[in-house]
Amino acid sequence: MNTHTPKVGYLAWDPGTSRFGIVMDDLADTVWLRPLGGGREWTVRSQDIRSATAAEELSARVAEANARSRAAR
Repeated sequence: MNTHTPKVGYLAWDPGTSRFGIVMDDLADTVWLRPLGGGREWTVRSQDIRSATAAEELSARVAEANARSRAAR
């Protein structure tokens, strides 16, 4: 899909699972992603993900903050 794998710590879009994840590690052809709010990591081939756009990152982080806010009630 792309020739540029997002760096560790950056937000990436995984179209295979239709979700965003923070890049935790990148080794050879495999990238480990973790959900924004924490949780179980999953793996994906590096060519199958892309960096999130600025608008996508903002939207994903706001959605995660809202989910945490609702869970705290």
